[in-house]
Amino acid sequence: MIIDTSSIYKAVEMNCIEKIEGGKTLDLSLYELGNVIWKTVNRGNISISEGKKILDVLMDVISLMEIIRTGLNKEAYEIAVKNNISYYDASFLYAALSSNEAIISEDIKLLDIAKKYDIMAYRIEDLPP
Repeated sequence: MIIDTSSIYKAVEMNCIEKIEGGKTLDLSLYELGNVIWKTVNRGNISISEGKKILDVLMDVISLMEIIRTGLNKEAYEIAVKNNISYYDASFLYAALSSNEAIISEDIKLLDIAKKYDIMAYRIEDLPP
């Protein structure tokens, strides 16, 4: 299964890391997870030290996953243009499509588009424990 950033973060929030263990994510997620923590700290929702603790947990979680290098890709670009979504989101769809794997995301629009491509699509809470 291809797991996007939103579901990785949600799995940590919900304390259900076992649901994503052994899954795959894109290298893009590493940077986006850092951004999520930074934004949360910057908005004053958590302290800098709490952000560091979350970062430690996320680093442990990522170590349980396979990281797929994305790079630039014409197929992902075409998916983005055709569906009016970001190249970032299209990269996750392309990874799922090209590997014939399900996509896990909290982004409802992304999940709906995945279904148009006959990609199995789930939210983290839809996965069995």
